[in-house]
Amino acid sequence: MVGTMKDHISVSQFNTYSRCQYQWYLRYIRGETVPPFPNMTIGKATHEGVENAYTQIMTEDKFIPNICTDVTRDKITNDVETDWTDTPKATAIDNSTSMVKAYFDGGYVDDIHQEQITGVEMKADFILKLKDSEIRPRIVGYADIVLKDRIIDLKTGKRKKTKADGFNYIQNGIYANYFGVKGSEVHVMSYKKKGAEVNDYNVPLIPIPALFGIINGFWQRLLISADEKDFMPTGLIHDWACSYCGYGRTGKCKYKMITGG
Repeated sequence: MVGTMKDHISVSQFNTYSRCQYQWYLRYIRGETVPPFPNMTIGKATHEGVENAYTQIMTEDKFIPNICTDVTRDKITNDVETDWTDTPKATAIDNSTSMVKAYFDGGYVDDIHQEQITGVEMKADFILKLKDSEIRPRIVGYADIVLKDRIIDLKTGKRKKTKADGFNYIQNGIYANYFGVKGSEVHVMSYKKKGAEVNDYNVPLIPIPALFGIINGFWQRLLISADEKDFMPTGLIHDWACSYCGYGRTGKCKYKMITGG
């Protein structure tokens, strides 16, 4: 087991494992890395543009949209890690800035004021406890937007999401528990041929006992073995899971290559 696994469980690790156990094995046991997809970089740039609006409000009680789109544009313009072979940067910039503008047009930031914002990209670092029991090691993650009464989780994707994915329940349950809020929302930005759109939905907060059981089960599963044969390519049953993963594209996922995906 790699050293960092003994120190903490990151929310990113849990999300990866939820998508595909084998993807998790390649990333966190083998330490394999691949260049990010353009969609991943577009997503990060979109995140940063929207988050910048909340950061401006937190410090100035107002925001300037053009500054936010500049942040998004600069993120893609200055990127040197992504493989842009199939997606021109100009297209990526147009898509990303369009999603940021669509978010603002949707009015999500209009009624937010300085005193409502606790923080942006706030770190959670804690040990989950239930009565006299606790799960070790630590759980570490970053919540996108933390308001006094709720958490806002920003997502980007190619398709409209009509319900919360499983790991959204866990992720937001972790953050709600840590920051002590009772509400959680997911704002999903996407770009299609017809243009950018934003969809939002509430995520029912998972009860702490259930959260405790799931995280503990995840941790115990990881402690059992680090052998490759114990981590199956569970993402293959969902096309969306493989779309998040670059291991098949680079030939590192033998299962993806065998299926011809």
